[in-house]
Amino acid sequence: MPSELLSTILGAITVPNKDWLDYASALANIAMVLTAILAARYGLAQYRHSVKLAEFQAVLNLRDQMNALIKEIYSTPDKSDEQLCRQLLNFAEVYAAALHHGAISGMAKAFVTNLLQDEVVPAVRLVQFEPLIAEARENAPRYQYLLGLLDRGAQTLKR
Repeated sequence: MPSELLSTILGAITVPNKDWLDYASALANIAMVLTAILAARYGLAQYRHSVKLAEFQAVLNLRDQMNALIKEIYSTPDKSDEQLCRQLLNFAEVYAAALHHGAISGMAKAFVTNLLQDEVVPAVRLVQFEPLIAEARENAPRYQYLLGLLDRGAQTLKR
């Protein structure tokens, strides 16, 4: 008797239609894919934002270093400190090359371009720099991007 009852109960349990389970599984897979796509887009946006902040922080550090060098050069106009002048030229060359080759983008690019045009170029035109600029013109590959900036202006920085 108990075995007959058990078989009756088990017989009453029906397995759902297999097509229905396939559809439910497909919908769950679609939901998972959409969630993964949204999460990836959000992660990419966060990464892009952090890269921009890091780039801008690096540009601000550059500005501080260049301004300190320029201030020191302007404070001693009679004394020609070749090391300070070379340091400023090297900074300017690295960032002019980075701008030329597209390594700096967006707002940071505009900021660095203005910094080079408004701060560095006038400083480099001082008397202390004349021998270094003449030497750079003889050894063209050394300061090619800075010399282009001095000769042709900001349009040389555009890619």
